Amino acid sequence: MRPSAASAADAVCLAASPGGHMAELYSVRAAFDGRPRIWVTGASRQADALREAGEDVRELPPWGRDPPGLRGLAPNLRAARRVLRSAPAAALVTTGAGTVVPYALMARAAGSELFFMETMARVTGASLTGRIVAPFARAVLVQWPEMRAVYRRATVCRPALLESGDHAATPGAQGTFVSVGTRPEPFDRLLATVDRAVAAGTLPGPVVAQSGTSTYRPVSYSASAWMAPEEVERAMTQARYVVCHGGAAMVSGAVAAGHRPLVLARRRAAGEHRTEHQQQLVERLARERAVVAVEGDIDARDVRIADAREQSTARRSELPSAEAALRDQLARVLG
Repeated sequence: MRPSAASAADAVCLAASPGGHMAELYSVRAAFDGRPRIWVTGASRQADALREAGEDVRELPPWGRDPPGLRGLAPNLRAARRVLRSAPAAALVTTGAGTVVPYALMARAAGSELFFMETMARVTGASLTGRIVAPFARAVLVQWPEMRAVYRRATVCRPALLESGDHAATPGAQGTFVSVGTRPEPFDRLLATVDRAVAAGTLPGPVVAQSGTSTYRPVSYSASAWMAPEEVERAMTQARYVVCHGGAAMVSGAVAAGHRPLVLARRRAAGEHRTEHQQQLVERLARERAVVAVEGDIDARDVRIADAREQSTARRSELPSAEAALRDQLARVLG
């Protein structure tokens, strides 16, 4: 729903960087039904899809630790000011990260009420976005009970990205889908692990694989560097098994497609990520029976567990959904 000048006092801005952060915010979109809304994000297929659905989308250029780095901050701030002038909002809901953080702080300074939902990927420690934004937020939502110790006044919710998964097997599914995600760091270890499992007959073909910036060249299967979101979705649906990195969006996509994915966490020490939060997330999701955590080679036991599709214990929790908690918080502020 596009906000008009007359409805700006009731408008809600939904701000998130492309990728997993936007996937989490989009997963709770029903919380904003009936309210004028503006989406603020970076250029991406996600932004294009929102526009195609008739949503009001404003884009900010990237900046931060990844290219273009700090050189992108000035253009980001200028774009953020333009959005604030052209699309004022009574409330702003954000999941982070870097691309939208300056905009979120500027909107708060301009009078918007700020709501922050910490990403599902954070299990025991705050994200950099959270450390910056949470002190200014009217309400903070977290998605694991352990995070109550990090954000003392937070509302604890069920993991938003796991809400849609039902682990229903796809009839006729064959082969294996492999993805390292879209992070800039290579993940040769995952591709090599799958290569050994396919060669040993532990994982079946045909194999559809996305390799990103990795330099490893599989012997037992071929891989494409990049795949469009719709190609990833189709490959997940058609595959019997999914093997992927521990990114929240990729894992939740596999769960939503009916899989219990085999997941290798990227490691900071191996140069595969900037932090160790993927390892924390994968271990937590394994305890919830949502994924199979892989350490070392993929063996027959791992594959048997992946076949034992069952509802994640997180979805059976009595905690409120993130969608319901956000709807309630907005109603308290906006009516």
